[in-house]
Amino acid sequence: MLGLSTDTAAHAAPAPRPIRGRSIAAASALVATCLFSGVAGLAALSRLRLAEQLQAGIPVSQDTAQASDWLIRVLGVVGLGLGLVTATLFLIWFHRAHRNLASFRLGSFEHSPRGAVFSFFIPFLNLVQPYLVMREIWKASDPTVPPFDQGFWPSARTSPLLGVWWGFFLVRGLLGWGVMLIAMNTHGIPALRLSALGSLAMYLVAIPSAAAAAVLILRVAQRQGALAAALPASSPGA
Repeated sequence: MLGLSTDTAAHAAPAPRPIRGRSIAAASALVATCLFSGVAGLAALSRLRLAEQLQAGIPVSQDTAQASDWLIRVLGVVGLGLGLVTATLFLIWFHRAHRNLASFRLGSFEHSPRGAVFSFFIPFLNLVQPYLVMREIWKASDPTVPPFDQGFWPSARTSPLLGVWWGFFLVRGLLGWGVMLIAMNTHGIPALRLSALGSLAMYLVAIPSAAAAAVLILRVAQRQGALAAALPASSPGA
């Protein structure tokens, strides 16, 4: 395709699919995750103080202990449901964002839309691959590089926001696994305190992780919208 003119390539390219609605849905779910993480973080802080009271030998009423247990269980169920919804909406957006790249650029890509989704589920590779896919989406969506630019988009700059998002995402996942392992394999007041401390850290990290992802989604949607507007009139997506 490198020998095609811009107008010919534009005519042959598939029309970009709408991404605004999916972007708003995914970003809204991530904002909800930020709010939930703030509430859950306060609950974890209360749980930590309760554990420290018990560890110091300060009496705690049965009603207080039961209320804390009930709140943690409820937040666990709500967090699981919200997490599944958010992950689903994000992956739907991720697929669409990568699929649209073929509407703006010539040649092949290192990843496919389906591979973009599965990159989160392949052990060990999922420590790096989703970031690489997002970087490809970001670069290929750069509106300062004209559509069908004959391959110059890979040299486009990458925003530090990608590293912020992925770094917080990995730390949040690591803390989540740690909290789960503590809950499964240890017991007693010291374990309760350690679990509450880990949960507090996890929720604190989850806030910037979700916020960065939401901003990233909206900025990619904006960039792809600008590219769609710049397509030649002969393109089906124009």
